[in-house]
Amino acid sequence: MTDLQNTVQRLMESFDDEINTIESLVQKQRELAEKQEEKVRETAFALLPLMEKIKDEQHYFIGNETDYRSTRGPILKHDKNENMLYIFSVQKQQPISLNLYDQEEKPLSYRKLLEAVEFPLIMKGLLITLTHLENLKKRYQENNEELDAELERFKNYY
Repeated sequence: MTDLQNTVQRLMESFDDEINTIESLVQKQRELAEKQEEKVRETAFALLPLMEKIKDEQHYFIGNETDYRSTRGPILKHDKNENMLYIFSVQKQQPISLNLYDQEEKPLSYRKLLEAVEFPLIMKGLLITLTHLENLKKRYQENNEELDAELERFKNYY
């Protein structure tokens, strides 16, 4: 037998076992994807009272990797190629996509959200809600320091 024939023979002998292993891996992947969906859903709803308070106070939500701000809810991702924001809408209590060209909003299932946005990025985008007040306070303190420094620089000119 040639080397090729030997290789084919070995693969034929283990083919069914390999298919079973692949099917098990596919099933595990489905289960993990479902767990991610559930984790995102649970996290969003656990944070919802805080998100509603932030929205009621008319504060902007921010995202981790973007300069965009939103009144709709936490920004989960800015897709620069599609010019799209992925947001957890506080009002609708579900993920949405927001087309930045025409402001068209579309509801998303958690599965579709996870297809468009990586799980860690979604979680970071939701969890930034926990540090919203701290971040806001820090931003105002920095702005105040900058304004004060500008005044100090020109105080001797009058």
